[in-house]
Amino acid sequence: MATTLIVVGIFSLILSLYPLTFYPFSLMLLARGKRSARPLAAMSDRPSVAICVSAYNEEQVIVAKAHNLLAAVEHYGPATIHIYVDGSADQTAALLAPFADRIDVVVSPVRSGKTVGMRELMKRSDSEFVVFSDANVVMPVDAIEQLVGPFRDPRVGCSSAKLEIVNAADSPTSKIATLYWRIQESIKKFETATIGAIGVDGALFMVRRKLYSLPPPQLIDDLYVSLKIIIAGYICVSVPSLIVEERTATHWREECDRKTRIACQALNVHKTLWSELWHRGGLSLYGYVSSRLLKWMMPFTMLAGLVFIVSGLAMMFGVASTMLYVGGFAAIFLLLAALRVAPARQILVVLSGLFGVGRGVLQSIFLGRTYTYWTPAASIRNV
Repeated sequence: MATTLIVVGIFSLILSLYPLTFYPFSLMLLARGKRSARPLAAMSDRPSVAICVSAYNEEQVIVAKAHNLLAAVEHYGPATIHIYVDGSADQTAALLAPFADRIDVVVSPVRSGKTVGMRELMKRSDSEFVVFSDANVVMPVDAIEQLVGPFRDPRVGCSSAKLEIVNAADSPTSKIATLYWRIQESIKKFETATIGAIGVDGALFMVRRKLYSLPPPQLIDDLYVSLKIIIAGYICVSVPSLIVEERTATHWREECDRKTRIACQALNVHKTLWSELWHRGGLSLYGYVSSRLLKWMMPFTMLAGLVFIVSGLAMMFGVASTMLYVGGFAAIFLLLAALRVAPARQILVVLSGLFGVGRGVLQSIFLGRTYTYWTPAASIRNV
């Protein structure tokens, strides 16, 4: 019985690491057997594009964002800019006033959330393609061209930029977040080369307007929209040459809260779309379960693995002895973290992030919690 518990525990730990290890390895194997590329469809050199941005209390960056968008449009050609000011309490709307002749600005008197803002902006143009971007993201001047390029493949319904974190050196929290995001971007690269990216990041992405599905206001728009495109039989791709930069939270509590919000929102999308994803089946379903669902379950599979292993060891060596060793190990770890030893602090950051994910999953399942709107971490804004 003790051996069985330990084996089950090891299996649970392997399962918890599957999204970051065995899954990308399986994609590498799929890439070897990839079929030849399909013929590219004819497409006008400059199809029409609408750029949509939702902004809340972005007075520190909104002017730079406006100039950045105008430069990108000037470089590209047939594109329009639409910004939704989501009930901001600062000078975001006033700072956008001088751009009213070149940018379509919609100012909401109350805060309604990013998804509501994007739904509103979608009504204000009839372009062939739509770009969604965060207010604090500065994109290269040729970003629209790079996003449009993949759509010559008729299977592509969504393209996204590669996101890089620029403040890795600020703290152990930002360092771990940067490492994690690099792994995620590598996985997206493998997915793009095989089954298509399973969802996109909201920093900067483009969709075919005809494939855009209006998300319910309480759901995160980027995940919902990109998954609906996959359900419709199209693929999402990452454009590795198109790099955009963002800062991440530098305090572990902020990162933990961010993970909670994202995990809760993701599970809410999952509950809404799971039946459609299940019927979609095939490699898309495999990718979704591997890269999304199992990742959200990581805190629970990891905790279960540890519980099984400790229980097995307790049956082998006795409860008192096992607890003594476990308690001693935990005490040494906490002491090293208190002494600010780098590896211990980084492990603590990872554990707090896992706690945040688990908390968000439980909020979604048992409390029906939603995050219609939120405020970014202070350490991201106060630059």
